[in-house]
Amino acid sequence: MLHDWLLLIIPVASYFITQGAKLAFDGIRGNLDIYHMWTKYGGMPSAHSAFVISLSTYLGLTQGFDSPFFAIAIVFTIITVRDAIGIRQEIGRHGASINTLVQRLPEKDQKEFNAFSEHMGHTILEVFVGSVFGLVIALLGYHFL
Repeated sequence: MLHDWLLLIIPVASYFITQGAKLAFDGIRGNLDIYHMWTKYGGMPSAHSAFVISLSTYLGLTQGFDSPFFAIAIVFTIITVRDAIGIRQEIGRHGASINTLVQRLPEKDQKEFNAFSEHMGHTILEVFVGSVFGLVIALLGYHFL
């Protein structure tokens, strides 16, 4: 019975462990804020990457790397990682541009706009480290649970 639940437990554990590591990395940088753990998009390491890599890895190990379930998980992983690196970074750049335009407005008109987040998405290194977290956690879960 536990084996069936591991398909959910391992990716969720990967997500939370990686989010905890992100909090630790922020603390090392002097930027410790537990609120960021749930509201910040981006940062070292990528919890989204850890989640999808652990799911794909665990599915491959348990169902076979030639199974249709693994193929679906890989497609999901590629879309998620691509989004984390590319699309969300672009959203951050758009946020920065919009914030610059809003600052050029008269001060009374600026109050009508909320500032957009400028720190969205992940670097390739953040995704790589998150992926390593996900891979290691899936392997540990597979071999020890």
